[in-house]
Amino acid sequence: HAAADCTACHQLGREETWRSTPTECFACHAGLYRRPDIHPNHVDARFSHECDSCHSQYSFTPARLQHDVFFPLRGSHEAADCFSCHQNGVYGGTPKQCYACHADDYNGAIDPPHASYAMSRQCESCHNDIAWQPTRANWHDHVFKISSGHHAGFTCADCHFGQTLPPANFTCIGCHERGPTSGRHDGVTDFVYENFACYGCHQGGGG
Repeated sequence: HAAADCTACHQLGREETWRSTPTECFACHAGLYRRPDIHPNHVDARFSHECDSCHSQYSFTPARLQHDVFFPLRGSHEAADCFSCHQNGVYGGTPKQCYACHADDYNGAIDPPHASYAMSRQCESCHNDIAWQPTRANWHDHVFKISSGHHAGFTCADCHFGQTLPPANFTCIGCHERGPTSGRHDGVTDFVYENFACYGCHQGGGG
């Protein structure tokens, strides 16, 4: 801009015209944005009109795409080809939810079978964006503690009968029979053998 002629930005006319010149890049460079020979085609790709997200005011090239502004590229995403996420050269509007790209991974998972168990499609509730494995060991603990204590090592089917996970079809006394349970609670004040009364003392699911 230092060498640009004043009239390149300030159109000839009334004095007020000089005062109201827009400062956004796109206001002057919309023609370049729309050029069909620009690669990638900015219009088809639905790139932002905020030119400075990729270009500097000193030169249009080389462009510097700050992808983290839109979606952080970490782990496996760092080495992914652009077109594995951006189909048909369209960049704008690409969904950011994991499932949008990884539906096949979700539907093909067998240990546990995500689809038939109706597991959450919020992949990040168990996985992270660096790698699928290992999953978060304690993801279940916010519902019922199974990462440690007496329930550690249980399989999904031990509590989730049928083919669905949320919610589990179980109660404490469904597994803990009256005789042995009552015997272990001899002398425990206010002990009652009722569904979920157990949580009064065993909030963490342990003994």
